[in-house]
Amino acid sequence: MTFEKYNANPENKNIGDCSIRAICTATPLTYQQAKKLLETKVFESGAAWNTVKNITAALADLGIEVKAASRETINSFTKHCDNSASYVVFVAKHAVAVVNGVIYDTWDSSRRFVKLIAKVSREKFAELKQKYNPEPNKEERKTMDWKKIFAACETIEELKKAFKKACMSCHPDKGGSAAEFKAMSAAHDKRAAELAESESRQEWQRNKKADGTYKTAAEILAEQAEFAEILAVLMGLKGLEIEICGSWLWIGGETKENKDALKGAGCKWASKKKLWYWHAGEWVKKVRRALTMEQIRDLHGSEFLKYRPETPLLQ
Repeated sequence: MTFEKYNANPENKNIGDCSIRAICTATPLTYQQAKKLLETKVFESGAAWNTVKNITAALADLGIEVKAASRETINSFTKHCDNSASYVVFVAKHAVAVVNGVIYDTWDSSRRFVKLIAKVSREKFAELKQKYNPEPNKEERKTMDWKKIFAACETIEELKKAFKKACMSCHPDKGGSAAEFKAMSAAHDKRAAELAESESRQEWQRNKKADGTYKTAAEILAEQAEFAEILAVLMGLKGLEIEICGSWLWIGGETKENKDALKGAGCKWASKKKLWYWHAGEWVKKVRRALTMEQIRDLHGSEFLKYRPETPLLQ
């Protein structure tokens, strides 16, 4: 299985838009084009964005058929799917894109069971690309303002996507010229430096504490060491299902048998989620509402860890 963390949202936000992200990743449509297509279906049906009914109707407008799938995980599906095609894969309350056998999502959904699939063949992809996003011709490329195009990118991820698209249109091997490619690359490098500086400042803000002061380097290193220590302990407890979401650990599985050990390790019980959790250092709440695990995974990503019997058990 190959999973690649990827957020097609142009602002790199996690806002419950998995249906839009899946469509624009599996097809040549842009995020805005996929959103507009789904908006029409939402207006017609009155149902939520991510309902199967709306996504199926939107794909039907593109000439893509949604079919039932055999009960298997996305991971299992990628092992036998057509690697020359792309897919929109439906699981419970979620949609994900599979392209060339790779799962593209904001969190690792490979363990989810497939319910429906929509295959986008190579021919269909080319047809949609010609209809929605044809390549600019040579004269059009000459007038493109690369500085303005890259300036619209607000994150490194957005810039990577824009640069990849630019390379496909103005690289000498794709019909462009060396001078054009050089100008585009220079504009990209300048914007990349600006975003790197901006994200560095944002990282500093993430280390802000509740009292308005900032964590010192020693405090950050201490938290990292604490995280590694608790992780080693938990992975030595048999039967636990450990999920990493950002800097938090969520623990499920056979927690009843390990209740005392979990308490001793400093874990706490989340009654609404029916899971134990742990996080390092001081936590500053940034949203008022309680987030579901799906929303947490969308925001911070997700990685599951397995039990390692060689890890020392908590004494």
